[in-house]
Amino acid sequence: MQIHSGAYRTVSLLAAILILAFAHSRLLAAADVLTLGVVADGKTDTSAALQHILDTGETDLYFPAGDYLLGGIKVPEKSHLSFAPKARVIAVDRGSEVVTEIDPAGRGREVLRRVPLFTIIGDDVLLDGVRFDFFKNGTAKVPFPTDRLIYASGVNGLTIRNFVVIN
Repeated sequence: MQIHSGAYRTVSLLAAILILAFAHSRLLAAADVLTLGVVADGKTDTSAALQHILDTGETDLYFPAGDYLLGGIKVPEKSHLSFAPKARVIAVDRGSEVVTEIDPAGRGREVLRRVPLFTIIGDDVLLDGVRFDFFKNGTAKVPFPTDRLIYASGVNGLTIRNFVVIN
């Protein structure tokens, strides 16, 4: 069977349109966090509001343009967090926690680490378009509010797309 180049271009164009339509419909299905009580003013710690939304089962979320002060967010399974290109995440210091790190030889040791920005606690999670400002909320005593942006252990299907660190 011979395919003419014009027919190939038509099929390719249709495939691209279907992919874009699917991606756009995913964004339309996602709940806008600003309508759910999250604040994007760059001054208000909105971690508790976001955690409450996730804990109540709303896990397909869209973050429009703005500055989101977040920290210590536990992201459950099947969550899709999509950030607009002009949305920026600024970490809030959540202190430290003792974690067990496993070395290459399989030995565990307890270490004190800063609480991560996102802790993934379930499978099939998508973080898309996160723009993280690493130094924005630091102080002379604690220059980085977190030393781990994402922590995930024993999860499957974690997808991170378009993750940008700025300062």
